[in-house]
Amino acid sequence: MAPFKAQNMAMNSFVTIDGGEIGWAQVVQDQAARIEPPVDMNPMLLKPVAYNASQVLVHDRPAGTFGARHYHKDYVRQSR
Repeated sequence: MAPFKAQNMAMNSFVTIDGGEIGWAQVVQDQAARIEPPVDMNPMLLKPVAYNASQVLVHDRPAGTFGARHYHKDYVRQSR
């Protein structure tokens, strides 16, 4: 069993053994499962840079810095 979280928001990220970044909460879960934390288990990382904006990393690659409305409109799948 390996923990997976598709999207995580974290001000402080963890650098994986291969140089990638994932959220600390994911790292703690991976350590509890006794596995090395891979970027694939946390493919989207949101790093807050302002009150309503975050830097978005997708599979450890910067996708840009987005305001909350722009991110929600363009990246969150609508269930309607």
